[in-house]
Amino acid sequence: MQRKKVVPRINPMQQSKKPHFRFGQLLTVDPEFEATERQGFVLALLLQAAIIFAFLLFVLWTVVLPRGNWGGAIFSVCFLSITLAYLGLIRSGYDQPWYRYVFLTVDVAAIVAVGAFVPVNVTGGVPQNLIFFVFGTDVFFGFIAMACLTLSPWLVIWTGTSCVAGLWALYFYVKAGVATPLSFTDIPAQATAEQYMSIVLSPRFIAFGHRVDESLFLIGTTLLLAAAVARARAMASARATAERQRAKIENVFGQYVPESVAEAIVADDGVLAPIERPATIMFVDIVQFTELSDKKSPQELVEIVNAFFEQITPIVVRHDGVVVSYIGDAVLIAFNLPIERPDYAASSMRAAVEILEMVDRDRFAGQRLDVRIGLASGTVSAGTVGTRGRLTYTIYGATVNLAQRLETENKHKKTRLLACNQTVERAGVEFDWQHVGELNIRGLSARQRIATLTDQ
Repeated sequence: MQRKKVVPRINPMQQSKKPHFRFGQLLTVDPEFEATERQGFVLALLLQAAIIFAFLLFVLWTVVLPRGNWGGAIFSVCFLSITLAYLGLIRSGYDQPWYRYVFLTVDVAAIVAVGAFVPVNVTGGVPQNLIFFVFGTDVFFGFIAMACLTLSPWLVIWTGTSCVAGLWALYFYVKAGVATPLSFTDIPAQATAEQYMSIVLSPRFIAFGHRVDESLFLIGTTLLLAAAVARARAMASARATAERQRAKIENVFGQYVPESVAEAIVADDGVLAPIERPATIMFVDIVQFTELSDKKSPQELVEIVNAFFEQITPIVVRHDGVVVSYIGDAVLIAFNLPIERPDYAASSMRAAVEILEMVDRDRFAGQRLDVRIGLASGTVSAGTVGTRGRLTYTIYGATVNLAQRLETENKHKKTRLLACNQTVERAGVEFDWQHVGELNIRGLSARQRIATLTDQ
């Protein structure tokens, strides 16, 4: 039978939320994403360096060699040096999250400085307002894309805001050098082509409305990308949380646990806290295992036991039981723990019947087996014990001892299944019982009336 792992589904909305927001949180990184943000920014810097280097080669080929203008090349070399220096800073281990905000701000400021102070042409004489014809906002989107690679929505918003601020800083700087600025509102309603061109190409044309459009487009794109990054981050966080919870559940219960139990543990870790509750405990043991051990090699014995566990455990899971532990060739199983079930006693009986049918029908690594089953109901104490690195969900109390004693009593009663009277009463009329006597159990004052199934 194929093994089935149950991976709990995590709803990102179940994650805890901080009650108050502080501005300082913008410059801090969730430890869960610290490595992710750093790796994403390294990738962004490498791409930026490659783009700057390609641009440098283009400038050398098209501007420096034919015209002797070194301005663009010098700027590219400086920009590339800053990028490579920051990459070296990251590799040295001195990187801090707020450095990324500073670096992207400096990037934006450098581009704005180019638009403000670098002449439109080599010889000069061209009004600086024409920079808006050759200086598009497309370069700003490259910086926003770099921020997206870090999966930090706050860095995306910061970068987009810096781009808008830089655009308006450039606008007001250029405007300050114009005596009487012109804009689209200065174009007559029925302007001729000559009138239109005379204003648009005027040294005094600033185009305030166009800058507003560009700003709104930058802001809208920034918010959309920030939302997309936040959603991707939430999905990654949810998946990481699911993996941690799955590892936690497997650490406590092993690979097999009912999906409903897994989801309940994910939703509320408190279900694993120490608790005392009515439950049905099942103890299953292989008959004549000692004799089998003498006949089989250790490897063969392990294969047989593993094959048996492989087939009994899914049966327990189907009936909302939890395998608490494997003890040699025996299995200790709990019903109604750690999650409450209204029909836990009946579920334990259905599981027991299916286990007996499975043993009668199947072979285990080629070996026929038989089992004895003890079922006891009563108050049980349960909880996780152990060290932080190795926790175990355990159960204890007189009911657990009774289940094990009933399993052993099968030898004397010549039966395969024995249940205490409380289990019989809680399981209901679904099963046909035959009472086979009473039993004294250490720790219990009253004698226990016991029963077996009539067809077993």
